Amino acid sequence: KQWYQRRVAIRAGGPGYCWDKPLTEGYNPNLKGMSFRAAGMQVGPATNIGRRVIRTDVVTRHKDQLFNALARGFMEYPNGTRAEITMDRLGDTIESNIDSVNSKLYGNLHNDGHVIIGAINDPDGRYRVNAGPMFETATAPRDPVFFRWHKFVDAIFDAHRQSLDPYSTEDLVMDNIRIDFISTVTEELEGVCMKNRTNRLYTFMEKKRYTVYQEEQELEEEMKPIHIYKSQMNYSPFQFKIAVTNTAETDSLVAFRVFIAPKSDNPLDEWRNMFVEVDKFVSSVSPGTTMLTRSNYESSVILPTTITVEDILTGKTPDRSESKCGWPLRLLIPRGTPSGMEFEVYVIATDWTQDRVDDSAMLHGGLSYCGVAEGRYPDSRPMGFPFERKISDFEDLESMVRDVGNSAKADVVIKYLKEYVPTDDPKDEWERIINTEEEAY
Repeated sequence: KQWYQRRVAIRAGGPGYCWDKPLTEGYNPNLKGMSFRAAGMQVGPATNIGRRVIRTDVVTRHKDQLFNALARGFMEYPNGTRAEITMDRLGDTIESNIDSVNSKLYGNLHNDGHVIIGAINDPDGRYRVNAGPMFETATAPRDPVFFRWHKFVDAIFDAHRQSLDPYSTEDLVMDNIRIDFISTVTEELEGVCMKNRTNRLYTFMEKKRYTVYQEEQELEEEMKPIHIYKSQMNYSPFQFKIAVTNTAETDSLVAFRVFIAPKSDNPLDEWRNMFVEVDKFVSSVSPGTTMLTRSNYESSVILPTTITVEDILTGKTPDRSESKCGWPLRLLIPRGTPSGMEFEVYVIATDWTQDRVDDSAMLHGGLSYCGVAEGRYPDSRPMGFPFERKISDFEDLESMVRDVGNSAKADVVIKYLKEYVPTDDPKDEWERIINTEEEAY
């Protein structure tokens, strides 16, 4: 979804990708040991991985069997008995792990797709050409087709969600909680004239310096660092401001779920998949009106800061208990456009005493996107609630906010600014140089 929102911003569309048509985009990863992909290539009839042969027509049949099962409302175990379709079973089967319902019937769709696309340059290995980045888990997200492939995989899950009972107003309301408004407030950005910092977000490309070391060197003090520069997207830090009123006489433990989506005239049911969760947190709300402030740095979807070589050299050790999964902080919000792209920020409050799976359940780390490695997922609501399935009572977001008092929305504009340019500061401080023409305002 994040990727698709960026495609919308540059008017590039973004259909999912299967292998029945040529892959229009080419890609050169500039990675050692990885091949490029020319534009207009199409996968071959078979891909050889060691002694295993992945036939494209067989994988296509696996795909069709999955969609047939979704249309019928059940999958089949190897003995022919029916298996109720759940999100967990569907995920296990698409991934073809040990809990797959029937790996012979439904195959290894997700992983085989990565292999077929990754080996598109030399599918049978006759020319000994290295595979592309889609072949390896660590490098796959560098290839733009990764996001198109996963949009196709998401479509399988959405086909199941379409069959679920839609949410009604009663499923969404929390009677004693009213959200009076939500807004965003952006921090000032040096060199940019911000006439209004409320409900306006600013993104830009910055030059970032990274320190790397040759892999042949040992971890010693005399290691010689190599500095490389990379352009990457970032944004001016911001906060969510949420005014919430508790009409009960006692404190309420409330889960706040925050989403963003491009503004659209499409019906809500056609546009719900565009809503991306950017934060989810729990707060105790006292009787009366409370103003909550939530920083972008506190988001429940972001990847924890990783340890660097410099940290190791100074004696710092990684926290192995911390999740290594999440979305990059610098990509938390969509890119926007130079003229300003309209988005909607939406928040809904739900009763955490009812939502949590047990009294000790907590929301922290990148769990909104990644789940948890051990134990139960702390939130009994499905990931993406309430936009993960149809919502029967509302044509648009306006009517949903009107009838669900424990929710609110704000119209937000995201402006994409000019590049930042690095200085020669050895402390890795960057001078921000912004074009101050009218476009930057």
